[in-house]
This record gives sequence, structure tokens and C-alpha cells, in this order.
Amino acid sequence: MRPAPPTAPATASAPGKLILSGEHAVVYGEPAVLLAVDLRVRVRAEPAPTWTLELPGTPVARLGGVADLDRRRRELETAHAEFMAGLRPIGEVAPHPVTLLAYACALAGGDPLRLQIESDLPLGAGMGSSAAVAAAVIAAILAARKAPTDPDRLIPLTLAVERLQHGRPSGADVAAVVRGGLLRFRNGEVESRRSPPNRGLRLVDTGRPDSPTGECVEAVRARHGLDRGAWASFGAVAAEIEAAFAGDEEERLIRAVRRNHRLLCQIGVVPEPVQALVCEIESAGGAAKICGAGAVRGSAGGMLWTLGPSDPIPALAARRGWRVIEVKGTGTGVEAKGAGR
Repeated sequence: MRPAPPTAPATASAPGKLILSGEHAVVYGEPAVLLAVDLRVRVRAEPAPTWTLELPGTPVARLGGVADLDRRRRELETAHAEFMAGLRPIGEVAPHPVTLLAYACALAGGDPLRLQIESDLPLGAGMGSSAAVAAAVIAAILAARKAPTDPDRLIPLTLAVERLQHGRPSGADVAAVVRGGLLRFRNGEVESRRSPPNRGLRLVDTGRPDSPTGECVEAVRARHGLDRGAWASFGAVAAEIEAAFAGDEEERLIRAVRRNHRLLCQIGVVPEPVQALVCEIESAGGAAKICGAGAVRGSAGGMLWTLGPSDPIPALAARRGWRVIEVKGTGTGVEAKGAGR
């Protein structure tokens, strides 16, 4: 049955996330510890003659009608199948954000909508911007149609979009942005979810990596995919970071984050300029680690979580032209208004 046509504008939002521990290891069956954060993506959906996307800093994208989106969907699914068969790199499946969002619109279905998207999240910095945008877009479309926007419906649709960009995503990012809170994620499931502690997190934005997440994951797979010992070490440190973070035990957390950073360096995803900053932070008594996939080429590594004495951090970051960001955890995942209940 064709979905009921939209009758009124709807809104939805989704938080960003940080991976506190378990980057890459989560793909190999080890736990990841994730935190949804209080920077959000917001989407407004209203009826329109043709599917239209409005994103900050980009020209308005007119995607056509239902048949046009269906054609794009088939093309993208064919391209992803070719990636899975080893016939093309993941970066060629959906190289432009508009392509991903067109796929999200096609999956949510129904008559055309005008979608206005705003985001607090830096792109490609390891804060789950792609998952948050996809989840918020899908939720807004469903809300405009007065359809349910519960996690059981949002998660598989959002994960389908993530596959086009990341190839073989674990699902951890999607779970964090849809559900919110402090999560332990393993083997495709949320093993635990709790409210985040009332503490801020100090981040350094080291810049958007030259290697997208999908490329980085595939490079690590080629070099270390069979190294069970390395992934077990990641699992052990993830458990330590989860316990220390939830208990707000600063010194214990600093020691665990330092160990996590060294593991990330061993698998080759921390660029040398980022390693140099972490070394200076450790010399000042603190600790730091990347919070996303990192990078296998270039000098930028995305978002860096820092702990310990705060005084030297802004100056050390500014010396490299990097900015400091303060965030807090949030227990709120996707929110939608206009959906039937």
C-alpha cells in the first residue's frame, strides 16, 4: 500500500557521537564504548512538488520524483554490491553527501518533500555526522507521514545508508545516534545503555582526514584483520575505559586512554602530527586519543579526546591551527515531531 501523503511539516533531530574506545576493534567482535553528544543535526520536512534537499553551504539539490529516487536507489545498491565483490573501492559508491541523502529519501519512501538540514557537527571528524544526518532525515520523512520513528524502524534504514559510505559498518554509530546515552556495543547489538555522567569532554578538531572512514576500515582490515591478539587488547582497554568513564575516575581514565592511543598507533590510524600533540599532552600529565576511524594517509585525524590539565591544551592546539571544542554527553537520541503515536 502506498504511504499516506504528508499533511504538515515535521521536524527531527539526532545527536552526534564519540567512540570512547573500540574504534576498528568493534568490526572484529570486540566491544565499543560510545557516547552520544549534545551537538545535533536538525531536519525540517514539508510537502513539495519534487524531492528537494537544502544543506548549509551547498546549492539546493533537486532530486526529482519518486521514479527518479527509485532509479538512484537501484544504481547505488548495484555499486555497493560491486564493492562487496571487490570490483570498486568504497569511495566510489556514493562519493557525495547528496547521493547518500537521496538514498535515505528513497528508503523512507512516499511523495516528494522539501528537506531543510542544519547541523552542529563537523563533517568527517569522527563524530557520526553521516549517521546523524541519515537518521534525522529518515525520521523527519517518517514523521511527516505520521509513521512510527522508533529505533527498531530507524536503525536498519539508517544502517543501509551507512553501508554506502562505510562499506561494512559495525552499526555502532547508528545505534549511538538513534538511541543516545552511553552505550556498550558488540556484534551488532547494544549490550548496555546508561545515562552519561555529568562531565564535559574537551576535544581538539585536528581536521577532516584525507582517508574517509570506509577506506580507513578497509586498509586496517588488509593489514591487521587477522590479528586476534591486537583486537583482544582493544577489548580489554575498552572495558577499562567504560568503567573509569562511568565512575568519573580521572587518573584511571587517563591511564586507559593512553593505552588505547598506543593501540591505535600500532594499527596505523593516527597521523604523525596528531601523535606529536598527544605526546605533548601526555608530557603535561594528560592523555588523548582519536575518537573515530582516524586516517591512513595525510596529517589530519578527526576529533581528538583530551583529558588531564586543561591549561596547555588550547595553546598546543592553536600552534597547529586546530580548535578546541567542549561537548557533553546526552541521553537523548533521535527526536521527531509530527509522527503518529
